[in-house]
Amino acid sequence: ASLNAAHYQTRGYRENTFLDKNQLNAKLAYPISQAVELTGSFRMHDDEYGLAGPVDIGAIGDSRLRRQAATPYGGGETHDYAGDVGAAVDWGKAGKTQLKLAYRYRDNPYETANYWSPDQSAVNPWRNAFQHREIDLRHRFDLDVGPVGQNWTFGYYRRLGSVARHENGTDIPTQSQLQQADFDNRSGFVNTAWYLPIPLIFNAGYRRDSFSLQREANKYDLVCRYAPVFPFQPLGCDARWLNQSRGNAGWRSYAADLGLTWNVNDRLTWYGSYNRSFRNPNPEELVLSAPDIQPQRGNNWETGWRARSQDGNELSLALFRMTNQQEIYYDNSVNRNYGETTRRRGLELAGKFHPRADLTLSGNFGYIDARFADSGLRMPLVPGLKGQIGLLWHATSRLSLSVSADYVGMRNNGANLAKDVNEARLKAYQTVDLKAFYQLAGAEIFAGVGNLFNAFYETSAYGGAFYPMPGRQAYLGLTYTFPST
Repeated sequence: ASLNAAHYQTRGYRENTFLDKNQLNAKLAYPISQAVELTGSFRMHDDEYGLAGPVDIGAIGDSRLRRQAATPYGGGETHDYAGDVGAAVDWGKAGKTQLKLAYRYRDNPYETANYWSPDQSAVNPWRNAFQHREIDLRHRFDLDVGPVGQNWTFGYYRRLGSVARHENGTDIPTQSQLQQADFDNRSGFVNTAWYLPIPLIFNAGYRRDSFSLQREANKYDLVCRYAPVFPFQPLGCDARWLNQSRGNAGWRSYAADLGLTWNVNDRLTWYGSYNRSFRNPNPEELVLSAPDIQPQRGNNWETGWRARSQDGNELSLALFRMTNQQEIYYDNSVNRNYGETTRRRGLELAGKFHPRADLTLSGNFGYIDARFADSGLRMPLVPGLKGQIGLLWHATSRLSLSVSADYVGMRNNGANLAKDVNEARLKAYQTVDLKAFYQLAGAEIFAGVGNLFNAFYETSAYGGAFYPMPGRQAYLGLTYTFPST
């Protein structure tokens, strides 16, 4: 069994970017016998936060203006509760069966302008809410066919749920609106890995998926009655929810993957893989989406090498190519599909080295060419270059110190979706972080400084609206693990 609780509170870097959150996680596993085990878990998350909104592009270089809030009273709350129960049965040579039943409820009232306003009469919050139930059933077994060792997993998954979005309050005549949807997602899958008598491992998988969706839009409006004779005087009005639109959708998708791993020797491995993928819109996207949103579908290739030395040094190189049709994105208003196919090609290089027993030097570098396939435009908000390097020093058996530096290259503005749109790009930036950890009798004391040199940077922008990220910040914390009995 385990129980974790946390409280986090910050005023935030900018005006009205405070966050106050509480979290609780509990897990329990109870073995009835050597072959049967019951499990359960519960998760709770509650928070309150401010929404500062963007700043104008002219303010991002000014240390004072970039901290100001466009919406000093915007904000919201989140109430997120989830739990699951499960069982596992070990049938010996026949394999192992696992079953999990889960439920989740999430409620998120917010208002971009006046949620925390002293004048509560001005608050007409919007509200996103969803709930779903899940079942996950799978069976895994091992099989030997001559010299070939195999493992197989067969499974079934189902999620049923509903999402709702209230706009402009919940009961304001002529203003309140309600978007809601019910969905039913079912899929079956099989995965296998074959261990060949030569140093090759073959793996494959297949998933068949169906997603049914019922959507409707309603408006809280006035329905008035009038006298049947001229001059048709009004007799009174009642406020009612009136349906504005209703529609159903059904999507059938499949995913498949093939992979091969070659263990050249104990220290060098090559791998290659292909997968055809899909992604249905998730509940957060469905609640704020274009009426014609569709699943995105992709084809992905990857190959690479992994090398390991006897003293624990590691080096890896990966090359990849990804194409997506109808990729889902947020256009700063609703979630929708790109009209063009997107294509990403690139490489990733990562390594970990131990110059001394108490030192670990790690780093990674990535290059990606992300474009729309037809127009050749670079995709918005995707950096072409990224890199990170870090050094961890175990100064004593209790004290560890680390320093890390990150680099993110230039990115296209989120509004640059056509050749005739040329909004300002997001500049490249570098940050440096320091951390320290000290172990003491079941407790860990940690402290750090983020963005040590107070770099000004942004991770998203739409047109002239930029979202500044925090400057230099310091933190101190404590974790304690209670001894088990």
